[in-house]
Amino acid sequence: MDIASSQAQKLIGDARGAFASFAAQHSGLFDLADEGKIKAAYQLAEKEGIFEKAKDAREQFFGKDVTIYGVDYISDKCISGCKYCSGASCHKFERRSLSLQEFEKDVGYVIMDGHKHICLLAGDHPEWGAETIAAYVSLLARMGVKEIILNIAPQTVTGFRILRDAAPDTSMQFRVFQETYNRATYEEMHPWGPKKDFDFRFFSQARALEAGFDNVGLGFLTGLQQYPIGELEAIAAHADLIHAQFGRWPARVALPAANQYGDDKLEIPYLMPRWNDSEERSKGVYGAYAMATNLLYALARLALPHISIVASERDPPELLKDLFRFATNCTMNVQAGVGKNTDAKEGKVNCCPHFEQATTFPQEPEEMKKLVETAGYNLVG
Repeated sequence: MDIASSQAQKLIGDARGAFASFAAQHSGLFDLADEGKIKAAYQLAEKEGIFEKAKDAREQFFGKDVTIYGVDYISDKCISGCKYCSGASCHKFERRSLSLQEFEKDVGYVIMDGHKHICLLAGDHPEWGAETIAAYVSLLARMGVKEIILNIAPQTVTGFRILRDAAPDTSMQFRVFQETYNRATYEEMHPWGPKKDFDFRFFSQARALEAGFDNVGLGFLTGLQQYPIGELEAIAAHADLIHAQFGRWPARVALPAANQYGDDKLEIPYLMPRWNDSEERSKGVYGAYAMATNLLYALARLALPHISIVASERDPPELLKDLFRFATNCTMNVQAGVGKNTDAKEGKVNCCPHFEQATTFPQEPEEMKKLVETAGYNLVG
């Protein structure tokens, strides 16, 4: 659909109006600190047709397609101190980085799954500046992927140009999550390291576009703020700002939930119990986590009706199937950890499982195809 057409503009206005109305009336009710309020907000959303309106907006702009992307972690070295992350510099474990030769093998397994859009991740570390990452970008471009998504530390305009020049003929997206748009919470959650600078992170998408990137992605981490509607309002405003400055919208928005892995000493203010009980899931019983996640994605679709929303395998397949009513993009068979694509394919035990915090339910290609089709949608590479 032509976004500038009168039909599209009316659809956008109607969707955003539905979001604004719900936000104005129930922003304080959608409270991650209170399971009873989550249930009440969910029931109100059902009564007011929020889920149906969001599903309709999704299908008006994106039809029945669900696109996928693959993921490759190239380094977990990091000098930032994010309180909610098991990979922060204060956690002691054997850090690992892939050589170019190891990366070629590891990402080759991602490509074997059928991926043409691949996200590269690296921690915030001086060893992994633009010059270093550019060699990996260049190699990946030569391997024939359609799109390279960089989920790395924000760069200067000069750094982004180095990366852009490394793959001039391949579509390139810079995706970084603000984590939280509340400055006070952001400062509390980031006590040290380069990531402590809110503004340098906030304006990084603009610098990437200035440097010639094709598109950018936004996101926040659910669980850092008590009232997620405020985060949705802020991310919609961020998208508007990018559009006003560059005449284009962010390509994708992600809303991952903060996780707790094992006995990690993490600080996640509003961590919700995961929908992990297999018996509960098999019966389709919705707990607070599933209700909150569905409501968050539905409201995000109304706030950003024409922007692709990313789901991920942090959530179990039973929940993903419901989220496809609103989300249009998803990871597939993501292996969270440096070198873990190789380990998974070759039956090895990964020595650093800490990034299980980032994913729990990877789906093999045939499993994902079946899941998407069962939900009534079409899997598109």
